[in-house]
This record gives sequence, structure tokens and C-alpha cells, in this order.
Amino acid sequence: MIKKPEELEKELQNPPEDVEGEILNRIQGSIIGMALGDAVGAHVEFRPQAYLENNPVTDLKGGGTWGLKKGQVTSLRMDSLHLILIEFIKTQIKTQKPVP
Repeated sequence: MIKKPEELEKELQNPPEDVEGEILNRIQGSIIGMALGDAVGAHVEFRPQAYLENNPVTDLKGGGTWGLKKGQVTSLRMDSLHLILIEFIKTQIKTQKPVP
């Protein structure tokens, strides 16, 4: 069954249980790692292997296929995934019990 975004939004507002702190840390690290990896490689996306061999990625740069600014991610899929995971994390943080 395919659900519309507004149907999923209702389901995701109240998660059935809290997420363990270690899992939450891994999710946050994954989001940051995805964004950083995508941003670092943005200026060489769709370049041929020979170009990459002669111009290895060593720094965060702008430009490339999409003319992105330094640090921007390259695709809507990345943006969408980040937003979904960030909303999940925000929901979980609101429901976390304080650490004693």
C-alpha cells in the first residue's frame, strides 16, 4: 500500500517507543557522514575516472556539474533523506527521558 506524505506524517508524530541513545548517535552520525561525503564529492560528480585519478578530491570545493556552492549536497534524494531522518530524530529527542 502506498501512502501519501500527510498519512505518513500522522503516523510518525508519535513513535511507539523511545530510541536508545547509542542508536540515536549512530543515526545522527550517518546523517552527518552522508551530507559531508556528498558535499566533498559534489564538484566531481559525473566526472570520468581518468579525471578523478588526475584530480583527486582533497578538499571541499564548489562548482562541478550543478554549479553548487561549497558545502551543498548534490541531489533531491539526499535532501529528502536528510529531512526524513532529521524529523525522526527531532521526534525522538522530544520523547527521550533525561539522563540521570
